[in-house]
Amino acid sequence: MMGMTDRQFDAHNKTLLRVYEDIRKEIEQLTGGKKSEKLEILIKDTMDSLNRP
Repeated sequence: MMGMTDRQFDAHNKTLLRVYEDIRKEIEQLTGGKKSEKLEILIKDTMDSLNRP
């Protein structure tokens, strides 16, 4: 069984980050600017993964 290459994993994480950011915008619009703490953690973790050397 083969896994993902680093490049495929990064592309996957970029897609996830775009989805998370879209969800963040929707939440902020629906709640008058409130944020989801769990979503912010997911965004930070995904960004950290993409910024690794």
